[in-house]
Amino acid sequence: MNQIEALTAPLILEAMELPAGTTGIDCLTLLDSHSAAALKSADAEFALQYLDRITAASRDAVLRARLALGLIAHDRGGNWTPSATLGGADGLDAVRRARALAIPKETTIWIPLEEWSGPASGAIGYVNAAASVIQTADFRAGLYVGFAEHPLTPEQLWELLVTLYWHSCSIVPDVARCNYCMKQTKPNTWLAGVLVDHNEIMSDLLGRLPTFVVAKQ
Repeated sequence: MNQIEALTAPLILEAMELPAGTTGIDCLTLLDSHSAAALKSADAEFALQYLDRITAASRDAVLRARLALGLIAHDRGGNWTPSATLGGADGLDAVRRARALAIPKETTIWIPLEEWSGPASGAIGYVNAAASVIQTADFRAGLYVGFAEHPLTPEQLWELLVTLYWHSCSIVPDVARCNYCMKQTKPNTWLAGVLVDHNEIMSDLLGRLPTFVVAKQ
């Protein structure tokens, strides 16, 4: 296979756990072949993108740059009120988009929970509804634990239907019994011309690791 054929051949996608100590980025920027390759050259090993933004072209650009691809359900922004109804809708939307992109089963889809208002019951209902839909579709549901004025307690976090937890750059509670499998280590940093948050994977207290999409070699 020549270089042109290698760049245009369909990718075979699979879900893979990345080992503890692997470092990468998340960003709002939709990556292309140039930015993905630049991030790889800057020693990133994975890139997390939002399902409500990513395209098939961006998916392939990340994977052809030999970056593992992580997926976040959506970018809801700040100052919102979660509910079970909204969580179910967001979960369905994430699954629809993941399937349209041929994302393999067992890939972790991260549910962002940050800058929300309202009672804890609304946040719990939101996460559980989204996680139920995602996991029924044979993906893994993870939770990004971001800033909240009145955050969920460690026990409330543990009792959610998600199976993996991602620690934001904010001061957030530990998760009872398992803690986190990924952590943002440095926010809002320019790397290879892209504004990113840096992340590191770690094994949680139950030995669990997040799954990413990779291109089968």
